[in-house]
Amino acid sequence: MDIIRKYLSFIRTQLASLTISQRLVIGLLGVIVVGTIVWTVMYSAKPQMVPLIAKPMSAEEINRVEMALKGKYEYQVNGNQIMVPVAQAYSIRGELASQQLLPKDLSNAFDDAILNGNLFDGEAQKGRVWNNARQHVLTEILTRFPYVENGSIIISLGEPAALGRQPVPSTATVYVATRNGAPLNSEQVQAISGMVSGTVPGMKDEDVHVIIFESVGTSFSSGFSWRTTSRG
Repeated sequence: MDIIRKYLSFIRTQLASLTISQRLVIGLLGVIVVGTIVWTVMYSAKPQMVPLIAKPMSAEEINRVEMALKGKYEYQVNGNQIMVPVAQAYSIRGELASQQLLPKDLSNAFDDAILNGNLFDGEAQKGRVWNNARQHVLTEILTRFPYVENGSIIISLGEPAALGRQPVPSTATVYVATRNGAPLNSEQVQAISGMVSGTVPGMKDEDVHVIIFESVGTSFSSGFSWRTTSRG
């Protein structure tokens, strides 16, 4: 305590020897320091927000998403986008996609996945990088569906028509392991296929093959491009 009193006495002596303008400058610097500390604490307490999807949303789409998020997740409406906490982004996307509440056309929603690509890469290489990024993001969202335990998505990009060759459509295969081996109903399968087809220009829901792994047995349905098979 004696040391503290000694330092305080020294500081008072030094301040007494300063001019009024010097005291004002020191006081202003103190206010700036305190303000910076308060701002840093307040900012760090707020979750970092990211766009739900990296594309503009219509007022109707925003309204539907808000109805699903209110009371469950923190979010902000920023112009034509909805901002969500970065730590919960994939969980929110998965839940919304499982309810078919994300916009149908997501073909430009993952543009940031290739912003860091090499400008000197060829178009074929850029296409592969883009497709790999799309598969990764979609798989991450799929695994956050409430009824999905695990899964993976493989997208095979088609080819445009050429001289003497018919166009080849893009297709996708989705492997799904459900929670507790529960079967999927048609709406759940539609939510999965719709999410994937919406990210690839020209792809239709019927171009998405959903393969559901269950504990035992194998069954098929002609209503969708969909089948279940044993995990073993």
